[in-house]
Amino acid sequence: MNFKFTTHEELEIEINVTSYTPYRPAPHSSNPDSPAYSDPGDDEECDYEMFFLLVDKNKKYKIPVPEEMYLLLHDKMSEEITRQAMEASDG
Repeated sequence: MNFKFTTHEELEIEINVTSYTPYRPAPHSSNPDSPAYSDPGDDEECDYEMFFLLVDKNKKYKIPVPEEMYLLLHDKMSEEITRQAMEASDG
């Protein structure tokens, strides 16, 4: 017997941020002699790990997210990391 089916289970994703540096805009300067004139600012930098968290009979399993899935989730997770970092710095 062969068959295929789909089931939906709740899945949590844990993000472990190991390093975060917020975006820094370029300083405004129209004077070419000013050091700020050539300062491009800094991009946001973030290093993180992503894990699926599965709970089965009160036991929690932490499973590394496969690279293909990591690439699909990267933009969404980056936005969430930025939001969480901003909330943490406000509190």
